[in-house]
This record gives sequence, C-alpha cells and structure tokens, in this order.
Amino acid sequence: MGQFDWSVRVAGGEVRDLVLDDTATIRYGRTTIDVQPEPTNATLNLLTYDAAPSLFDDKPSYILDNEQIPSGFVAEWRENYDGVVTVLELGASVEIDIAGASGFTAQWSEIYLGALAQTNRFRGHVIAMDYRPGTLTLTAATDQENLGRVMVGGSGRAAQTDAQRVQEISTEAGVAITVEAGQDINLRALPEYERTAWTALQQVCDDVGGLLYTDREGVVRYRQRGGYEPSHVVIPPLHTLVDPLAMSIDVSRVANTVKVTYGDVDGDGNRPVATAQNPDLVTALGVRETEIVTDLADAADAQARADQRAAITPQWEAGTVTVFLRNGDEGLIGDVANLELGDKVTLPDLLPGSPSPTYTANLLGYTEQLGTNDWQLALHLAPWFVDDNAGKVK
Repeated sequence: MGQFDWSVRVAGGEVRDLVLDDTATIRYGRTTIDVQPEPTNATLNLLTYDAAPSLFDDKPSYILDNEQIPSGFVAEWRENYDGVVTVLELGASVEIDIAGASGFTAQWSEIYLGALAQTNRFRGHVIAMDYRPGTLTLTAATDQENLGRVMVGGSGRAAQTDAQRVQEISTEAGVAITVEAGQDINLRALPEYERTAWTALQQVCDDVGGLLYTDREGVVRYRQRGGYEPSHVVIPPLHTLVDPLAMSIDVSRVANTVKVTYGDVDGDGNRPVATAQNPDLVTALGVRETEIVTDLADAADAQARADQRAAITPQWEAGTVTVFLRNGDEGLIGDVANLELGDKVTLPDLLPGSPSPTYTANLLGYTEQLGTNDWQLALHLAPWFVDDNAGKVK
C-alpha cells in the first residue's frame, strides 16, 4: 500500500483496483479568471475484462457487455439475481474518497483535528464512456452540468436581489442551489428572454461578483459577494518547486478606463453608464478602455464595479502551480486538500532570480491527479490578489 489510499465507487461498488494509477483526475472550479467555474468533473481510466480477466472474479457487473459475462457468475449469484448485468451505464453514480493513516472519513476527522476534513473528493454521475481495448474511460460530472441543458427566463424577471434571482432560476431549472449569504445586490427587471440556466446564472455572477460552483459533496452553490472568509495556506517550496515555477506579467490585463452600463432604458433608448479611470495607469500605459454591460439596478453598485476594475494594476502571476503531496505531513496534506475557491495561497522562498521572494494569490480552482504514491493538485491561481474573492473581476 502507498502513502495514499483511495476509494473509487461506481454504481455503489468499489473499483479502485480497476483504476489505472496516476490517471484519475478531478477538475474543480476554474482554470482562468475570465470564466465562471465549469461543472466539477472527474475522469477515471478503468481496466477492462479483456485486459485483466482475473480482476473481475468478484465484480462481474463491471464487465461492459452482459453477453460476455461468464456464466459461472450467473450461477454464483442466482439466489439474488436472475443474471448478472453490467452497471457501467450513463447516469451511474461515481464517488471518490481519500483515506489516510486512520482510515476513511469519520476516523480521520476524529483523530486529526484540523487536518484532512475533506475526505470526500467527488460526488457525481457518469456522463460519457470511451472504450479502447484494455481500458474504459469514464467521465463523470455533478448536477451543475444539468444547468446547461434547461432553458429559463421565458416569462421575464422582476426586479430582485441576486440571491432571489439565483433561487428563481434554480426552481425553473429543477436544480437545487444553496446560497452562501453575503451582500445582497439589486438587479433590474428583465423582459422575456430564453437562455440556458447556466448562461443566466453566469450573467448574475459576472454582474455582481458572485460565484457558482459545486462543492465536493456534489452540492451546487452560489456564493454572494462577501459570502466567504478566505483561509490562508502557506505551501513549502519542497512541494511546489519540483517543477520550475514560471511567472509572467501582461499589459493585456490592464483596464484603466472602465464603463459599466446599468439600470433601465430611458425615453431615448439609452441606459446609464458609470465610469472610472486610473490616472496613473493611463499616464504609464495610455488609455486602455473596457465596457461592461450589466443588469445591475443601482448606480452605487455600478460605480463600485467600475472603480474595482480600474484599480487593478499589472502584477506578476504564476497561473498554475502544481503541489506534490508525496511525503507531506498530515498538516500540509490537510491544508492543501481542504482548500476552497477564493482561499489565499502563499508560496514562500522562491528561487533567487524570481520577480519576488514570495508569491500570494487567490485560488480559482484545481486539477487533482490521484495516485497511491503521489497526490498532485495543480492549483489554478488568480492573476491578481483581492481581499473579497467571491467571484471574478473581468
């Protein structure tokens, strides 16, 4: 047994011994600040019956073709089944957990106070299967994926807060969304306009600085602006500098003159606009203008949006940093595994030629690679550090 002990269940059955090591991945949150988080998803590469028949002696229902399941299995299970049938189907449940020295979930949380609280790494269902001789690739997603297939908004929208609009869209789409309470921001009324629930929710998030994501229990959540107090995790260089840490700075991130459209249309067919400018950046780099069209109702919220975007200055950014948890102690493993979207991550003691001796950024998301001897999390970090990181600033 390696340092990390995984449980992978498909359709309720344990299949960890069928999963090829270091090939299973979980994608959580987003990779860049320019988009809202994609539905949390996982990819598993399973051995198939043609590659290792002996592995299926005690799990015949994980053979793809019912006609290929050896008849001996049918006889063995005849008291309970009229015949063994495959459970590898679209919609089958997928659950991924991690255990440590003290075992799974409850045992770990009882023994390691403040360590690995997040033993559940993924909850979802199969949305695609790809077979190649010897392997079967399962792609699984959460209920957040359903939001991209349901049309909403055909009856228009009343003027309401962002939380009220999210709950209204949630009800129309038939997908439960838990609201993490923060600051209520008013949105204008909308005419009849059908679009997917996913698109409608993204618009809310973009306008108010909210965040739509799925947690590790598979619960779809909407975080209002100011609805989360970030944790701060410092990751030692031994676990981040295995691969060289590249950094960049890019003038395209600058928007020193910002116009935010908000409110209702007036008698001339126009909507009000809030404007902000960063004089120092205009002097240094010339005018770099961006226009943001929103459904914000109030002038103060639109002005705050414009001021916030114009104030962002160019900063060195690392983009994605891979953390290697092999040989990490329980404290480090727990800190990294428990990271939530928006948390602060600091990388200390960078190489002497780096632009700065340390680097701090907010977590946008991560891509997790599961193995028995190493557990890697590619942390996707924001290009600028902000104190209120409920959502994105574009």
